[in-house]
Amino acid sequence: MALSVVKDGRVVMSKGFGYKNLETKEKADEKTLFGIASLTNAFAATTLVKILTNKNITLSTPLREYVNITFPSDQLNDYVTLEDILSHRTGLAKNNFLRLNPNFTRGTLDKFLEHFDILQEFRTSFIHNNIMYGLASFITEILSNKLSWEEVVSLHLLQPLGMFDTTFSTTVDSDNVNMAYAYLPTDENILRRVSPDFLRKWSNIGGSGSILSSANDMTRWMRFWLNKGKLDGETIMKPKDMETMFKIRNYPGTKSTKFMRPNIPLTMSRDLYTLGWRIGYYRGFPIMTHLGATWGYKSIITLFPVQKLGIFYAQIGVDDGVINRLLIQSYIADLYLVEKPWLNGSSACDFPAKSNEEKKNQNTRSLFDWDKRFDFVGSYSNKLWGNLQIELIGDELQLIYGYSKFWMIPTENSLEFSGDGMGDIWAMKITIIFGTSCEDRLKIDSVKIPSFGRSRPPIFIKSN
Repeated sequence: MALSVVKDGRVVMSKGFGYKNLETKEKADEKTLFGIASLTNAFAATTLVKILTNKNITLSTPLREYVNITFPSDQLNDYVTLEDILSHRTGLAKNNFLRLNPNFTRGTLDKFLEHFDILQEFRTSFIHNNIMYGLASFITEILSNKLSWEEVVSLHLLQPLGMFDTTFSTTVDSDNVNMAYAYLPTDENILRRVSPDFLRKWSNIGGSGSILSSANDMTRWMRFWLNKGKLDGETIMKPKDMETMFKIRNYPGTKSTKFMRPNIPLTMSRDLYTLGWRIGYYRGFPIMTHLGATWGYKSIITLFPVQKLGIFYAQIGVDDGVINRLLIQSYIADLYLVEKPWLNGSSACDFPAKSNEEKKNQNTRSLFDWDKRFDFVGSYSNKLWGNLQIELIGDELQLIYGYSKFWMIPTENSLEFSGDGMGDIWAMKITIIFGTSCEDRLKIDSVKIPSFGRSRPPIFIKSN
């Protein structure tokens, strides 16, 4: 893990803990790079605000005035802006797993947009959409004379901030830098390295989660924000641009319709959204915060602007329920807010986390032989997602989509399978549900992948 704390403009702590490489037992330090996942959003948004300063464009200028992008409705085509994209209010479906399609890249994603489903009314909802930050990265390149998004972020932010170790999973040579490898547990609960090639492909769209940074470099990022655009006496970002960054743009709220006990025994809210940050309160103190999660990396950053306090934490592995991140953030914050920490040697052990045995029991499925009456094998297609293939390998079925392959494991429902990722995507698991013809209930005519989109799962139609 990596942990850094800043207070009143100075670095209180910057340190790496544990091993960055489980095979060689090399230890992490304050310069070890970790994937910061969605903490990248704020870098992407800040970069865009900076480059717009010298152009006749604002965040509220309709995209149609300077880029040629087709959305799935006339309303979006006429009115959508960078502000809408960066504050998750387009109403478009997430379609996050389109990243498994090699034809879907930062440079081509605009060609897919017209086929996206509209799940909510424009500017009336909050749907956290990583693909929209990929679109923002694409637009950044258009506005920057075809420099790559990585080059633009480095030029306008990383270099001026002195974040010289920070880099990108899209370009990094992971075996030749001081980097914590990403690991996830297997079904046998053994940590296994996540493929760097998969991470590179998954983060190709850029602004949604491709930055790798260290405890040291993130102290500079936090000090820049807490000092409203200045660092070590230098103005990195103009005051008016920083005001733009702090303006509330959306209201994530909560999707739950039930009253539920909070994860931690005190008040913490994150119900407002600006550009790449959630705004809320911890114990009544105003905060800016964001969580990050990707394959093998978890992160959190929390700023207390009034107290000039910043906390950054990153780790490899899993953090179910955001428990590790909330514990560490809360404990450090309580110390500096002069509040009695609710976390101690006793409460840490009682914190509501499911035991490994409970998780194991929840995830256990009874496995069955697949029903040979159904002909699952064949080609399937979807207008947005493209082609999907089901093949019979020996006595087992295999699903192929883009560069991903899944072994299909039968369940007690003869038309439903669980899919276990193979090769580089070994950590990925999906659900696969087949549909039958109205005329012939034994004839397979479609396959639905709920894991590719919970709100509107894609349905692939069988072509042979």
